[in-house]
Order: sequence, then structure tokens, then C-alpha cells
Amino acid sequence: MSAKRKVFFALLPSTKTCDSIISLQKKFKKKPGRWIVPQNIHITLCFIGYVDELELKCINEVAETLAGEKIKFELDVIGKFKRASIVWLGSRRKCEPIYDLNSELCENLAFCGLKVNSQKFRAHITLARKADVNVLVPEFDSIEWCSDFFYLMESVQIPNGVKYKILKKYCLN
Repeated sequence: MSAKRKVFFALLPSTKTCDSIISLQKKFKKKPGRWIVPQNIHITLCFIGYVDELELKCINEVAETLAGEKIKFELDVIGKFKRASIVWLGSRRKCEPIYDLNSELCENLAFCGLKVNSQKFRAHITLARKADVNVLVPEFDSIEWCSDFFYLMESVQIPNGVKYKILKKYCLN
């Protein structure tokens, strides 16, 4: 019997966007918490959790049937989830294609017997965890995010935290 894998769907930044996000992290006068490392920067579209190989196969089949739109929007606001001690980067304007893709993914995963809730979804990039949410937020220019693909990712435990591994890449139209 194989071990279960912790998986989620995500958008990944271009190199240019990732570099801009890292530059923004450096603008903080005081480090708010544990920074997200460059290779882990992403937008979670739909967190699934632990699945076995049969469920993983079904998840892949569901994702291959979706025809989401290419995504383009501006990251222009820094926010804080105080209860979770997270500092995040997001957009003031709702990017409909992201929310549509989240909704489609979460709804269609029911065909795999998975219950995934999309009601509390808020598209964002976590900048820091275990953060001092009272930290002063620096001024910054908006950062463009463009995605032609979405990804099925695996969260793998490593000694210093986690690393995210791409399991599959899917095209957006």
C-alpha cells in the first residue's frame, strides 16, 4: 500500500513576477515572520489534502477536462490574516478567471469523492508565516501576474519546512 500524498492546485509565478515579489519582501524594514522561499511562491487555487494514487488519478482526469481562461491581474495590496499570523500579497480587484477556476476545480473534485470547499477562497500569495501582523507595510509598485498554466502540486516535508513539487501542468485557454 502506497503512502498518501498531500496535494493542491496552484498558479506559479513567472521568473520576473517571482523576482518582483522577492524584492518586495526585502522592502520590509523589519522581517515580519518566516519568509516564503522563492521556490515556494504560488497562489493556491484549491487545497485538496492527503490522497491515495487512485484519487490522484481521478484528480488529474478532472483537471484535464477544465478549460479555464488565461489569467492576468495586478498584485497591488498587502494584507494580513491575523488569526493565522500570515502576511499576504493580493489584488484589490477580483480576477474572475481565478475564482472561476477555483470554483470549477472544487466542484468537479466531487466526482472523485473529495469534498473541497471553495466558499472561503481568497486569491493571494503568502509572503510570511508566523508573522507579526502589526509590522509596517512598505509602499510598492503593483506587480503583474500572468498565468498560461495551472499545476497539480505536492507538498513534501523537508527538515526546514516544506517544498512544493510539480506533479502535472495544465494549459489555460
